[in-house]
Amino acid sequence: MMNLALYALPKSVPNRSFSHLTKLMLMAITCLTLLGCSLGQRGQALTQLDLGSPTTQTRADSLDATHQAVAIAVPSGLSVGLVQTSGVVWRQGSAGMPQTYATYQWVASPATLVRQRLIDFLSQQRPVFASGLGNQTPILRMNLQQFEQVFKSNGQSEGVLALQVVLTQGDVVLGSEVIYERVAATSADAVAGAQALSTASNRAAERVTTWVGKTLSDRSK
Repeated sequence: MMNLALYALPKSVPNRSFSHLTKLMLMAITCLTLLGCSLGQRGQALTQLDLGSPTTQTRADSLDATHQAVAIAVPSGLSVGLVQTSGVVWRQGSAGMPQTYATYQWVASPATLVRQRLIDFLSQQRPVFASGLGNQTPILRMNLQQFEQVFKSNGQSEGVLALQVVLTQGDVVLGSEVIYERVAATSADAVAGAQALSTASNRAAERVTTWVGKTLSDRSK
């Protein structure tokens, strides 16, 4: 007769191990879901996303009244990489490899969309041109460094924007600023990520507009 050895299973799993296992499972589910979105279906039409209408809420009294009419130029940016393509970028964690959704794309590159959003806000207070009208025209140059949906280990995500701006006049650098915005997405999908990035873009554009006004005002003193 064969002897069968019976082993007792542990009565419980340590809370720490269970919590760690749960996080790993959530990350795996999120990655599989996003991988499916990235691969998409062959021949499936692309859904185009944009930033929606600007919410121009910059206060007129935040600028010196004598400088509200000073015209500036906002030429095409110095941005490089994925922000110059129409791909909707996501990644798992801040250190994860960037991926793009296969069934979604921006109507234009993020660098173009953010530049236009800056113009939308700035033009509420001053004339804005695509290029300088002369050596004394202040020029605002932008470098969009990050524009993507970042997923956390718990399955939630946020829209992350990083933008560098430099204001010059002739050969003089009047100032520079780096702006970061992080906005939580309402759900773990491309549409919610785009909405979060739209809000981040509006906030960044408002901050840049206020900063430009203050920099020009300080310059005249």
